[in-house]
Amino acid sequence: MKRSLRRKLHWMLIGPLLLLGGPALAEGGLDTLAGCVRANFPKQSSIQEVTLRTEDRGGSFRELTAKIWWQRFKPKRSRVLIQVRSPEDVRGASVLLIERDNGTDLFLYSPELKKTRRINSQSVSGSLFGSDFSYEDFQQLQGLALAGATERLAASELDGVAVDAFAQEKQPESGSAYEKVVTYVTQETCIPMKSEMFEPGGELRKVMRVDLGSVIERDGVRIPGLLRMQDMLEGSTTSLEVTALEVDVKIKRRIFELATLGRSVD
Repeated sequence: MKRSLRRKLHWMLIGPLLLLGGPALAEGGLDTLAGCVRANFPKQSSIQEVTLRTEDRGGSFRELTAKIWWQRFKPKRSRVLIQVRSPEDVRGASVLLIERDNGTDLFLYSPELKKTRRINSQSVSGSLFGSDFSYEDFQQLQGLALAGATERLAASELDGVAVDAFAQEKQPESGSAYEKVVTYVTQETCIPMKSEMFEPGGELRKVMRVDLGSVIERDGVRIPGLLRMQDMLEGSTTSLEVTALEVDVKIKRRIFELATLGRSVD
């Protein structure tokens, strides 16, 4: 697969946080549908406030709020910052993602240790702030999915909605916890509404579902306001709700610099 097509598909596979509606492209190829989904993103930037609610198998519950800044830089590279706002014991914890030509660099700031460390490929499967989202899952949510060969599967129907399906085979050297990720994209709006993550050996590990009835519209941008990640092995579930959204607003470049990681950026 050509590099340019593979990069477009990275944006397509799991990008439910930053999506517009788009035309139905059930008959188009991978390149056509990838372009449809990617064209739905804000052009330059977004700021989101989100709430993560995690419930484990035993019924224990934890809620976390965070703010996410995303911006596209030239030449067509993106940076993402997520900063925790509550609860107090993790307030200020931050993750910075910097897209490079050959992948994505991830950095984690711990307010308890007052230190920043780089997250290597062997650690991308670790939990993001105790939720069911791993660092890798978060990369994919922001359109920075790890590389892998992608194939189109047969069109089908999911919960009464016509969808196209795609399978992404993960490269062993990527450090991914998954062997394959299958994503179902609505034909009418080009929104990824469900993703299935399989561990090596073909065992289903996680399922992420988007609530299509939760779509939020801001300045012509339509995004799912609620999605849920279920860990099939651990029996836990994390919901991610978008509570505020701004699109294509001016963001100071210093927010995305490693030197300022961990500082309040309001």
